[in-house]
Amino acid sequence: MMARTVPVVVARDRISGVALARSQGASVILMDDGFQNPAIAKDASLIVIDGDRGLGNGPCVSRGPLRAPLPPQQLARTDALIVVGDGAAAAPVARSHRCAGRAGAVSPSQG
Repeated sequence: MMARTVPVVVARDRISGVALARSQGASVILMDDGFQNPAIAKDASLIVIDGDRGLGNGPCVSRGPLRAPLPPQQLARTDALIVVGDGAAAAPVARSHRCAGRAGAVSPSQG
């Protein structure tokens, strides 16, 4: 979908993908699934949570929906938490994020 309007790089090796994007003149790099990679310096890290499902049953793939555990250390590295939808399932994570003094949860449906 994004490739219709902006240049897109798809790379299994995230570091090589970032290098390729930069070599092609990218001034902004938006990554999906780059949160857990400490080898890539980030200006901002976002976590997106489904408001209806929250963290699901909590475990990581293959037993659950998470790509990585979401302990307090992960939330501490999160600049913004985005809640998609109006459900309340993400509320406990949003509260933890705000209590840690981080940016409040933002729901796209709230405008």
